[in-house]
Amino acid sequence: MTTICHKTNQALRDSSRLFLPTMKMSLIRLVIGVVLFLLSAVFSNAYTGSEVLAAVNSTRKENGLSELVQNSQLTQAASLKLTDIQKYLYWSHDNPQTGKKWLDFIRESNFRFDAGENLARGFSSVDKVIVAWLNSPTHKKNLLFSKFNSVGISIGEVNYLNGVQNVVILEFGVTPAIKPKTSTANISSGASVTATVRIRICGNQLVEGNEECDGKNLNNQMCENFGYKSGILSCSSSCEFNKNKCNQALSSTFSLSQVVML
Repeated sequence: MTTICHKTNQALRDSSRLFLPTMKMSLIRLVIGVVLFLLSAVFSNAYTGSEVLAAVNSTRKENGLSELVQNSQLTQAASLKLTDIQKYLYWSHDNPQTGKKWLDFIRESNFRFDAGENLARGFSSVDKVIVAWLNSPTHKKNLLFSKFNSVGISIGEVNYLNGVQNVVILEFGVTPAIKPKTSTANISSGASVTATVRIRICGNQLVEGNEECDGKNLNNQMCENFGYKSGILSCSSSCEFNKNKCNQALSSTFSLSQVVML
């Protein structure tokens, strides 16, 4: 009995020696998991598109430039680009798997003017994103390009193989100014109502409303602005660009408003 009890007690002691290290390792793994979860919660969506836009505009104002205004078409393009990155898990202006170019997302969103793109990932604050862009000549060129007046922003998480990271998509654009025409109507003596009306007349050689062009007025656009090496851009009778005579498309970077890198 004594021998049996002794062996039983020895077995319990051996079992406890095996159990305690295992329990410690489990606790360590649990603590590490909690810490990683808390860190991901802190850095996940740590800033919003509005905060990025405010920081971008603050930087432009400091450099004597006008503020950028959010554009629905560019915002859609940025959202499409983010969704594509989340699906294919790449880090490039162009999708290396499908061959889709960065400008394709912008054109699909019906934005037909000069554009540029800045990307950022893995930054924990807006300030760090801006500093990184300013320290890169190509990013800085887009950020402080005087002709850009509109922007679309999309921010979201991408589950890369090395972990989840915040990705920022910024699509810049040049939206032509629309010249308003003002009419005044007298209501009674000494009173009047002034209304600003934006009109679109195709064929008057003025680019108005949602016209891309008008007659010979191509709004300073040419084939190169749409990703072609050369060719002759023309305007259709419906005031839309006709690119049938534009030649072979370029790769990913072209023209001054499209000289962009990661």
